[in-house]
This record gives sequence, C-alpha cells and structure tokens, in this order.
Amino acid sequence: MKKNVAFIAAHGHTAARDYAEEVCDNAYYMGIPKWVSNTTLRLIVIYFRAFVYAFLIPKHNIYLAHGSPGLVCVITKRKILGEKCKIIMRVNDSMFSNFDIKGVKKRFLRFLYKHIDGAIAISQMIKSDVQKELPGLPTEIVYCKVRDDKFFDIKPNFKKKSIMCLGIAPNYRKGTDIQIDVFKKFIPKIPMYIMGNTNYLFNKDYINDPNLYFTGKDDPKKYLNECLFLLHPARFDAGGNAVIEAMAAGLIPVVSYMTGNSDIVKNIDKSLVIETFDSYDYYNKIKELYNKSTEDLKILSNKCKLEAYKYSKKNMKGKFKEAFNNVI
Repeated sequence: MKKNVAFIAAHGHTAARDYAEEVCDNAYYMGIPKWVSNTTLRLIVIYFRAFVYAFLIPKHNIYLAHGSPGLVCVITKRKILGEKCKIIMRVNDSMFSNFDIKGVKKRFLRFLYKHIDGAIAISQMIKSDVQKELPGLPTEIVYCKVRDDKFFDIKPNFKKKSIMCLGIAPNYRKGTDIQIDVFKKFIPKIPMYIMGNTNYLFNKDYINDPNLYFTGKDDPKKYLNECLFLLHPARFDAGGNAVIEAMAAGLIPVVSYMTGNSDIVKNIDKSLVIETFDSYDYYNKIKELYNKSTEDLKILSNKCKLEAYKYSKKNMKGKFKEAFNNVI
C-alpha cells in the first residue's frame, strides 16, 4: 500500500524513475532548460523552476527527492508553505562528497540536505559520504539494477578482446583522458569503443584512428559482443549501473576505486579495482588480462555474469520499497 508519496526531480535518471514507481503515487519532472547554454544561468533557472513548482505540486505526506532541484522544491513546500511532510532523498551523485563541490556551492548543498529525513544511497561509497555529513541519518543502499535482461544474452568476444569505455559527460569525471592514454600505449592497437556523448577535447588527435570508435548515443548492446573488457577509470562515479550491465554481458571490468560499484567488482577479483589514476596501472592490468588463456578469461567472464545476475530486475524487485520503508 502506498503512502501518498511523490517523486520530484528535474528530470530523473531512468534507474531512479524505475525505483520511484515502486513507492510513489505520483511523479513530477520540472525539466531542464536546454535553451540556456551558460551553466551557472541554467542552474539558476532550474532552481527557480523548482521554487515555482513547489506551489504547483499538490500536497503529499512524503516526498522522494532526486537531486538538489528536487530538494529545493520540497524544502520550499515544508518551510514556506508549511507542509508537514517527510523528505527522503535518492542519492546518486556527488552532492555529499568533496570531489568537485566546494565553497558557496557546498554551503548551499549543506543547507539543503540538512533538511532530509532519510536517504537511499546508490552505493556503499555514497552511503559513506552521506554518513560523514549527516551522522545518524537513516540511510540504506540500493544498487542500480540491470535494466534490460537482454544484457545477459550477450556473449563477449574472446577473439577480438576489444575494450569498451564509458565516455558520458562530464568526461573528466569518467576518466576519458585516462582511457585515451591507455589506448595510446597499446602497440599494436586494441580496438576501443567509447560510449556516450564524449567531449572530443580529449580525443581530437585520434578521431580518425580506425581502432578507436566513438559510438555516441547508440545502444551499447550493439557493441558489447565486440568487446571483452570494460575500462572505467572514473575519478568519481556515484554508482555506475553501466558497469553492472557490462558485467551482465560478460565483460571483465577494470575500474577505479572511486567507482561506486567497485565493491561489486571486488567480489569477482580485487585486482580489477585500481587504486590510482595513473594510466600505466590500467594499461598493465588490461595487458595482463589480455595475455590470459581463453579458458581463464571465460571463467572470469562467467563470474562477472553471475555477479551481475544478483542485480537483475527479478532479483532487485522490491529492494527499493524495502529500503524506503526502513528510512521513513
């Protein structure tokens, strides 16, 4: 039975929307003004919209907020409109970390999140960040799920042994420059596929290299069966559901310790998690894996699939609802 709960977000990641459906009666998306190119001005417009939406959205007993715009909206409802409500936050970004948020922005975010009554973090790494900032706050973890069971049907390519990378902006966070450095080091070149709306600032010298593919917003499932390894040297990635989905396809991940799902990767092999951002460390690990026998690689690939299956839609059903009930 639902408890008169509303999900509020500027747009909401697909995974967040899926989980919200488990517990929310209504969902409200305030939108992102694409017509504003300046980042600071866009943020001001988003927060102004959030303030206005507080007056337009009907009253609910509980609000599940996604991102700082969602918080601005529900805090306005509580503080200005006088609504007696609970505020739960789905934390799937760097809001509670010190990665790239400092000064006035950090103080503003602290003002916002001190009003929340509970949190559901996307990973153990994010839960730790929340608990450092708000000791004693009821906090649960619900990892991302594999959103499409078709990932489990994909078989990796043990002959080509190509590398898949996540290049979705912001590229510095995702470690796109490190991925390109790893690509440079391989002679002969190992084919590399960089997914997402990659910023060509990092790869302008390699756009025409026949072994380096920039796939844009194409469905990653089109390329997974060309690859065997996932390289994700993220300087910060709160969750990394794409890591789990690549594992579901049998890809062997090499990720940084600042990837939220790195603890899941450690369940396969701790050495697959790199504790630095030195491209040589990632290169050496991929090279070591590349030189393993096909039999050994198949065993490791199968372990990845089995680990990822723990996060299938079937196995994750009801997890978010359980966590939500624990924090309200």
